[in-house]
Amino acid sequence: MKCYILKARMTGLLCTDSPEARGTMAGWRRPSVLFLIAVLPVAAGFIIFPQNVNSSSFSLKSSADFAVESFNYFSRDEYLYKITKIVSSKTQIVGGPQYTMIVELGKTKCMKEEASNLESCVLQSSGEAQRVLCDFVVLTVPWRDEKRLLHSQCKPTAQEGKGNAVLK
Repeated sequence: MKCYILKARMTGLLCTDSPEARGTMAGWRRPSVLFLIAVLPVAAGFIIFPQNVNSSSFSLKSSADFAVESFNYFSRDEYLYKITKIVSSKTQIVGGPQYTMIVELGKTKCMKEEASNLESCVLQSSGEAQRVLCDFVVLTVPWRDEKRLLHSQCKPTAQEGKGNAVLK
């Protein structure tokens, strides 16, 4: 018996001895492959298109903290900034989870040289306070235990008008 392969399955091959049946089933292969390419990543849990993220997500907070740490490092301001609000956030899988977020930062009373823990830093009072709105994109590579800040753009919030948190 000559075997014409109709479909390959994980459990084995589906064969027939009829070349006519092979011809009728051949048209099914291409759509099936395209279907698998489109559905398999989604079924496996991969996020192909950006999706909203809950602002209380540990991974998002960790990525936002990393972005703020980078902002503080490169800022020319002598005071540290910390997150006051995560305005919006999305995630997408691109070689690891990539977080795109808009974050509001507030200037603290802690100076860069003095501060050891940003969480314990108190925000400046409203008269001297400065807020900035930042767009951050952070790529996390969990299997390498690394994060990369791919994009960072900050500007004073509309109520401030001007600010001195200029990046180097």
